[in-house]
Parts: sequence; C-alpha cells; structure tokens
Amino acid sequence: MDDRPLRVLFQASPAAYVEARSTLAKQVRSVGDKELAKLVQGLKRPTLAMWAVVAAADDAESVRGLVDSTEALAAAQGSGDREATVSATARRRGALEGVVRAAVERLAPWEPSAEARRAEIRTIVDQLSRHGELLDPWIDGTLRELPEADAFGFAAFTGMEAPAPRKEPAPRRLRSVPDLPREDDGDARERERAAAAERRERERAEREARAARAVAARETRREVDAALKALAAAQRKVTGAEEAVAAAETLLRAAEADRDDAAARHADASARLAALTDD
Repeated sequence: MDDRPLRVLFQASPAAYVEARSTLAKQVRSVGDKELAKLVQGLKRPTLAMWAVVAAADDAESVRGLVDSTEALAAAQGSGDREATVSATARRRGALEGVVRAAVERLAPWEPSAEARRAEIRTIVDQLSRHGELLDPWIDGTLRELPEADAFGFAAFTGMEAPAPRKEPAPRRLRSVPDLPREDDGDARERERAAAAERRERERAEREARAARAVAARETRREVDAALKALAAAQRKVTGAEEAVAAAETLLRAAEADRDDAAARHADASARLAALTDD
C-alpha cells in the first residue's frame, strides 16, 4: 500500500500535471476517500522549478540528508568550531548539489530549459533545506509554496545561533489508497511523445511564419525603394518640363514683341508709300 499516493502526480510530465491531478482525484474518490480527493483537487499546479524540486523528493533519504546537513552546519557554526564548520559546510554542499542534480534530471526529459533553470532550482532547494518543518510536505508531494524570507530562511549561516534540536515527528502518512490504478507507462510516454511532437510542430510553424514575414518585409522594402526611385525620376522629368515650358514662354513673349514691332513698322511704311503715290 502506497503511503505517498500524491507522488504519482510527479510521474507524468509537468505539462500533464492538471490532467494527472484530476485523474488521481477521481480515482481516490472512486474508492470512497472524499477527504483525500478534495486535498488532491485543491493542489495548485507547481512552477517548473518547484515541480522539479518536489519530484526530486522521490529519493526521500537524500532530501532528509540535506535538511539534516543544513542543521548540522548551523550547529557547527554556532559552536565556533572552525574544523567542524568546514567539514559540515562540505557535507551540506555535496547534499545540496545532489538534490539539485536530481531535480534537474527529473525535469530534463520533459522540459528543454531544465539546465537553464538550475540556478532557480538551487535557490529553492537551498531555501527549503533551511526549513525542517517543510520536510514532510516536500517528501509526500504536497509542497507548493515557499516559506517567507526570514532570519533562518535566507540569512548567511555565519553568526547564526544553532537551532534547537529538531524533534523527529511521527511519520505523517496520507491515507493509503489500496490498489490505486495507475496509468500504463507506455501510454504516458506515448502521450508525452505526441505532446512533444505537437510542441515541435508548433515551434516549426512559428519559425516558418517568422521567416515568411521577414521575406515579405524584405520584398516590400525593395518595392518601396524602387517606387521611391521612380518617384524621384518622375519628379526630375516634371521639373525639366516645367523649366522647358518657362523657357518656351519667354521665347514666345520675345517673338510676339518682334512681331508687334514689325507690324508697326509695316504700317508706317505703308502709310508713307501711299502718301507718295497720291501725288
């Protein structure tokens, strides 16, 4: 009988969390455990980094070891024993990196950005390791919220008083669900492969759309440049024509003046000729 039934939520991918939560709630409700079903359905979907950190607690001993090593380091620093502090620091660092590595490895098959989230995951693991009271929900898979920042949560260890010895609580067991049906691993992997293929196809379509927009923009930019050049050439022609018209008008006015002058001289000469011939 499984005393940590909610950990099944971390066997499917983060993208399938909501579906897995609904399925588990229905399964639990079907065996008559309405209280647990309500708890399951009320769990928030974790962020990718939080999903990875909680998923890493499948190895409960490594998480307990990290919390214990954190408290041991605080005690060593509080005692002022330098050698013990150096040794405890090394043990805690190794335990911390072990949990971080496990969290990244759990996320990597589902999320390409898993490695890029290592620093965020390390921050969460470091913070949780300083809060022994959150160990049980971390291990049983119900942890969703980080603690408030406080003296023990984020302060440097140096100078910190050693905490009182942590009383080991009685194991907190969620009500077991006998013979809870689980999804076939092959079906889950097939659905995840289909989801990954769909995601890749969507990303490919987006890349092609961006490339098509870039090509269209380049072509339109070339059309704009060509139209601008044609407009400039046409404007030069208009300017040349206007200048030719202005020059022609000047020639016309000069020719009209010459004509009028010639007509006046003709009239005067004709009048004098008539006067001479009348005699």
